[in-house]
Amino acid sequence: MSSPLSLLSPTAGLSQHTCGYCSAPGTRSPHPSSISYGIHPRQLSAQAYQLMLDRGWRRSGTYAYKPDMGRTCCPQYTIRLDVQPGGMGMRGSKSQRKALKAWNRFVLGEGDMDMDKKRGKRKGRDNAPFDLKAGVLASETAYLGEEAPPPAHTFEVVLELAGFREDKFALYQDYQEHVHKDEEKTSAGFKRFLCNSPLIPEDIPYPGPPPPGLPRQYGSYHQKYILDGKLVALGVIDILPGCVSSVYFMYASRMEKRVMGKVSALREAMLAREMHEAGLEGLKYLYMGYYIHTCQKMRYKGDYSPSYLLDPEEYTWHPLASCTPLLDKHRYVSFAHPPEADEARQAEVQAPIEPDPEEDVDEEVGYEPLPRCTAGCEDPLVVEHDPRMRDVHMVLRQQGNTVTVGPVTKSKVWHVPTIRRMLCDAVATLGWQLSQQVVFSF
Repeated sequence: MSSPLSLLSPTAGLSQHTCGYCSAPGTRSPHPSSISYGIHPRQLSAQAYQLMLDRGWRRSGTYAYKPDMGRTCCPQYTIRLDVQPGGMGMRGSKSQRKALKAWNRFVLGEGDMDMDKKRGKRKGRDNAPFDLKAGVLASETAYLGEEAPPPAHTFEVVLELAGFREDKFALYQDYQEHVHKDEEKTSAGFKRFLCNSPLIPEDIPYPGPPPPGLPRQYGSYHQKYILDGKLVALGVIDILPGCVSSVYFMYASRMEKRVMGKVSALREAMLAREMHEAGLEGLKYLYMGYYIHTCQKMRYKGDYSPSYLLDPEEYTWHPLASCTPLLDKHRYVSFAHPPEADEARQAEVQAPIEPDPEEDVDEEVGYEPLPRCTAGCEDPLVVEHDPRMRDVHMVLRQQGNTVTVGPVTKSKVWHVPTIRRMLCDAVATLGWQLSQQVVFSF
């Protein structure tokens, strides 16, 4: 089965913004020191977005961006968690198990007592291997045994395609106001940020009928956490051929002490593992967004083990444990090319872009081209003359639902310098493999 057409508009270009990671809580950096390259995906196949993730991209609504790792103030490394059972697969930490047990005790009404002891189960169970599925499902009403005592609360987790509902928006407003101290949130912004997605729903090729509760399509989903019939938390996730990708998580302010962030991460990891066990051998990771070593509030992602970071230049995966000693010494580093092996190259890559206080850096105002020396990217001026550009396609014309595509080098706009640079920048950041699988559109 062929993938649906992926359409990308390369008009966003390079952008520089203030940063919320390297400043005091609740504030942003005084200068536009956060640098990234952006693109507007009009529609994306699941496979195309998987390839984007594996080159350091990430989406925010229908906008996708890739940090300029060598120049941005706070380098953002793609991080993924191996959720496979056994062997080198996921191992729950003591704090994660504790959070999960505390949540289960709260739902089941077992107070501060150990759940296993109260139910008369054998001692020493805490020393047993971590059973992710049993722990995650222990308090979900649908999975309680017939002989189990009535729980103090009903709890269910429902997975549905991403879409707007008033209770979701109310939860978002509550979360932003009480957790982030931001009261100016609109329904339009909520839809744009957490409901709209360029991903096209596609049937998932399970080898056989999947168990109940697993998604039937790739795409963007809302995972709802419902306590006593009310929405108390919401996870926004993308389900792709190689992973479950965590996009955003929010919870009701009254649940702040329940450590629901850890509960949701374990729930998302279990979803990925269940899909893997249902026959999707390539789906064995939970992508947790970006790991920012210089920002304490973003380093928690490394607490989930075993995690791996994406090399920003070679796009290979490296165990987090081998990366952190390098990140302790260097703001930016390629794990495939450690600084000790290539000091001159590191110095060249890290040359910053000096912010211009007179320049408006809003991505919608104008197009700022990609610098020729950008970590992990081809040189756009070299790309322009590469014969492989003949295999990069764009929309030549569209009449109704009929789209005619052809090589970018054969289009009239190829001779427009700004358009040509936009296309070359897009290829430089996406890479040749992905650029030859998608179609560009203006």
